[in-house]
Amino acid sequence: MQTESRDFAHGASFIKGARDMGIGTLDAVYELLDNSIDADAENIHIHIEESEVDGKDYIRIAVEDDGHGISETITVDGIDYDGITYVLAFGDSYARGDEKIGKFGWGLSASATCTSLRTEVYTRTADDDDWRHTYVDLDEMDRTNDTKPPTATEGYPDHLDLNNPDPDTGTVVSFEKCDGTDPKTVRGLVNKLTSEIPRIYRDYL
Repeated sequence: MQTESRDFAHGASFIKGARDMGIGTLDAVYELLDNSIDADAENIHIHIEESEVDGKDYIRIAVEDDGHGISETITVDGIDYDGITYVLAFGDSYARGDEKIGKFGWGLSASATCTSLRTEVYTRTADDDDWRHTYVDLDEMDRTNDTKPPTATEGYPDHLDLNNPDPDTGTVVSFEKCDGTDPKTVRGLVNKLTSEIPRIYRDYL
């Protein structure tokens, strides 16, 4: 089946403005946790570490779950979209419904844009033999003026030191190049999340 990559946003200039929407680092992480809970995950792991990319220092934040994963194809108005790129796009209506917790509701697209220059998504459903992967790279989109992420291909998150990188199903979202995090350090982020998550998600723990 031929699928189409959904446009992440309408123009690189929009993305530049979207970086100033005011979504904080912790809010972005909570959005990923919301999505994992909505995907019926039983286990969710957050990984935070320092990362160097092209000689520059960043923080990498990855959230791993064993939920039901993202469908390979999502059909809207007769068009078969690549599932990951559809969920990544601004304005998607796939991820949430009335039964979803929607605690923060920022959306993956906005959370990724405000938090990281590059976001990678890996997913696997019960119908998949292997993991699928694609990414959003804001610098690349700005340079090429092309805001369509690549259609997902087989890809395994072997560059991440994950607790369980090969569950039967699940999703890994990695904010690869976080700039301007608040708190600013790995230790600060870990301490803040450790204290806040049990309070915010007490009904789900």
